Amino acid sequence: MMAQQIADAAEKFLQEIASVNLKVSSHAVKADAGRFCDIFRNKDEAEQGAYWFFTTDGTVYDIGKASDNTIWRRICAHAPLPKWFGDPTAKYLGTTGDGWGFPTSTHLNDKTSDDVRTHTKNGTFHVGWVAVQPANLATLVEVYLQTLCLTVDGKLPEFVYKIG
Repeated sequence: MMAQQIADAAEKFLQEIASVNLKVSSHAVKADAGRFCDIFRNKDEAEQGAYWFFTTDGTVYDIGKASDNTIWRRICAHAPLPKWFGDPTAKYLGTTGDGWGFPTSTHLNDKTSDDVRTHTKNGTFHVGWVAVQPANLATLVEVYLQTLCLTVDGKLPEFVYKIG
């Protein structure tokens, strides 16, 4: 599925949950928060919820959740902050792309496609998310979006190894 389809599905899903009075106090969908290296410069402290990573063409390659931390912190767990983070005098040595890339990631492996590998290493992948309250709804949204991908595409996104 494509990133905009995921965002639209998340929005409709939360509207449906709210309609059966499950006390969804607030939700916000950010279909495309931009490139990760740009978000890193001006991070947005989103609440708990679900997030998706996608390449510039809109192909979603990961869907996850942040149920006990902010979405920003959970995203950073997948694209570790560079060693120079927090040092305003750093020369950004050892980084890739525009100097704001993330040269290591726990997600890269032998099965990672070249396109996703390039975007991850350069920090140029895009991020979308849906913030939900209460936070325990994050798991429900994550599972719904992953299941939707499996149903529509016949497979899970590249970095999703199991539902949930």
